[in-house]
Amino acid sequence: MDMKQSPKKTTIVGGALFALVAVVVGGYLFLQDNVGDVAAATVRSAYGTIEAEKYDSASGVSRKTTYVTSLDNGDWIKYSNVDFGSEGATGLTAKLAVPSSNVGRKISVRLDSRTATPVGVLTTASTGGLSVYADQQIMITLTTGIHTVYLTFSNGSSAGNFGSFTFTKSLPVPPLAPSSLSATTQDASSSTNVLLSWVDNSTNETSFTTERSTDAVSYTVLGTLGAGVTTFTDLNVPDGVFFYRVKAGNSAGGSAYSNVASATVATLPQPDPDPTPTPDPTPALSPTVNTLTNAVPSGSMTAAAGKYYYFSIAVPQGASSLKINTTGGSGDDDFYVKIGSQPVSTGNVCSWNSADSTWRGATAATNESVTITNPTSGTYFITVAACSSITNVTITGTYTVLTSSANFTVNDRVTVVSGPANIRTTPLLTGALLGAQQTDALGTVTNGPVVANDAYWWNVNFDSGVDGWTTENFLTATTTPLPPPPVVST
Repeated sequence: MDMKQSPKKTTIVGGALFALVAVVVGGYLFLQDNVGDVAAATVRSAYGTIEAEKYDSASGVSRKTTYVTSLDNGDWIKYSNVDFGSEGATGLTAKLAVPSSNVGRKISVRLDSRTATPVGVLTTASTGGLSVYADQQIMITLTTGIHTVYLTFSNGSSAGNFGSFTFTKSLPVPPLAPSSLSATTQDASSSTNVLLSWVDNSTNETSFTTERSTDAVSYTVLGTLGAGVTTFTDLNVPDGVFFYRVKAGNSAGGSAYSNVASATVATLPQPDPDPTPTPDPTPALSPTVNTLTNAVPSGSMTAAAGKYYYFSIAVPQGASSLKINTTGGSGDDDFYVKIGSQPVSTGNVCSWNSADSTWRGATAATNESVTITNPTSGTYFITVAACSSITNVTITGTYTVLTSSANFTVNDRVTVVSGPANIRTTPLLTGALLGAQQTDALGTVTNGPVVANDAYWWNVNFDSGVDGWTTENFLTATTTPLPPPPVVST
């Protein structure tokens, strides 16, 4: 039988690649189709998440269900048809899990050839272990269009576990520096506070850090504040001349410092305390606002149903909690709390709408209680409502402020106890997690303490692995010296 075969013609139908083959048999024409590999024809967005295990080809690595491992010296992975668009990418973010023993491996990003000049090289940092994934970022040369991306591995064996990667059109940039910093003394009853105020010039900060010095050379961190904050009160400042500065920060780093502002503190002599303090007077009904003193109960409240008492309490910077509670007496009261303004009901006397207040204590009795964790500094206003007649009820507002820790100073050697200790970019529980340090890890204190989240935070440069902020309860002082520098052979 005479059989002739025409050349193949390929086409893509419904996402699949077909090869059409024309075959002539006995004078009749037959068409055959063969499904081909379409992996190379699928275009991937550079800006979506590219799962590491969904590569087109590779050498030396081990593909798992959700990640790639065995990333050794000389290994490579290929991802075809990655579309960077016309605007282009300038950054790479890789999700890696790297133990502290495997830091410093190199992941080179190359285009269209395994031997092409890298557009960027990522040096791995510890994430705390092979099961702890974290994003690691680098800048790359501006890349546009569609390319085959090769990731090549060097500088040692086992770069860790590789989960996914994506490209970014731009990496975060540090915020602009704050300006117009001023420092104003405020005389309190028994001490002097210094009020700092500045202008926020950035739109991308996530924090502000305030610092104080006695010589305008060596500074100590006073506190870390949230985005958009433009004031800070330095409490109970001793006599002397002090210098202050502020900087903004985000995931890309810190801004330049503001101008330096100074304040001279000279505490006024205080009269002898009254050996028999006058008790708080009986509070007046609304609209009078009665001022509460920290941890001191108010005078007794007695009122008919439907009546209100107004109170306020000033909470300073650095308070770790604020508790408000009513006790004693008889009847049924509810209370409502807002910061900055007196809460007023838009409903019935004890059937307030949720928008009328931020916090509330409401049970069918007189013993109401609300606890506010890490309260913002400012004046909190409280409205006590007599749901039924009340007799001899008192209200108390109590806040606590952590004082500075003296357990360590800068350059002290410390070791981790009861690890793992989480290491973060900023002294906050919301700070980005860099990784973890295990029990007995050694390091040197470089900054702190900072009071936040009801804890003392210290910045530690560890002898190996990830560096950053951790809480004091994971650290203890040690006399173990710094490790000797590596010997350089000649």
